[in-house]
Amino acid sequence: MAMGIVNSGTGAGSSLFTPLTSYLIVAFSWQDAYIIMAVMVWIFLTAGVLLLRDDPRDMGYLPYGEEEGQPQPAKAGKAGGPKRPSKGPEWELRDAIRTLQFWELGILHFCCCMCHAIPLVHIVPYAIRSGLAPTTAASVLATIGVVSFVGRISLGVLADRWGPKQAYVLAVFAQGLMMIWLLGASHPVIFFLFAICWGFGYGGAMPPYALFVKDYYGMKSFGAIYGGIMVLASLGMAAGGYFAGLLFDLSGSYQPAWILSLVAGVVTGFVALDLAPPLHPRQLLPLEPKEQANAPAGVSVSSSPA
Repeated sequence: MAMGIVNSGTGAGSSLFTPLTSYLIVAFSWQDAYIIMAVMVWIFLTAGVLLLRDDPRDMGYLPYGEEEGQPQPAKAGKAGGPKRPSKGPEWELRDAIRTLQFWELGILHFCCCMCHAIPLVHIVPYAIRSGLAPTTAASVLATIGVVSFVGRISLGVLADRWGPKQAYVLAVFAQGLMMIWLLGASHPVIFFLFAICWGFGYGGAMPPYALFVKDYYGMKSFGAIYGGIMVLASLGMAAGGYFAGLLFDLSGSYQPAWILSLVAGVVTGFVALDLAPPLHPRQLLPLEPKEQANAPAGVSVSSSPA
């Protein structure tokens, strides 16, 4: 749920700034609107950085899941916050990138971001082309932002109860299959119903990524591993917007773009069904006699790398 709350800021931002941007463009010009938005973003980000703390103890709180009296972890260097122990194996980035799961998560993030970048970038011009007023079309995008706020928190809670994999599969299938609804849409009611249903899946697909990284690779190199996966996510966002525009230029219709989004979402869902935690290199090595005696019953510890 915590990751859902953190990620919900994206939905809140888009729901607030989309209509505001539309108003600024109408009231001034798109050039002035960009300048005003840049100043606002600079102010908000600067304030956020000044308020941010690396460790909850700096504000008198314990880290989530830690109890009073537990040994405090040593502070890390300037590059990061305190290193906390994890229940599972702790991975380095160099080991993580050699696992299939790292690249599976990267491909999932790429395809998922391609899936939702297409409507996020093109739904407003498509709605205007379908007969909606510019402000109404912008309101459709704002509705997606509001509903994604709810989706991020709701599916974040479900991820806590079911596990991130189940919540993620539900979200990405909903995100992909709902693109069928947009094929041939023309009435404002259809656009807003799409925004509600699709926005829920779009929002819910975001929180599980960090949970996958934490559960699969631990917290030791969380930032580096998650950042590596986010590189592919950024490429997916860029590819979705670009190729959807290219398909429109070539065909004169948004239908091929919606189909591309649908396929990307469904492929993401099926790939996600195959996800499973990787086996840490240390788990493949023979244990010392003392470690062998302390190993859990029924767990094989004598295998060696192929």
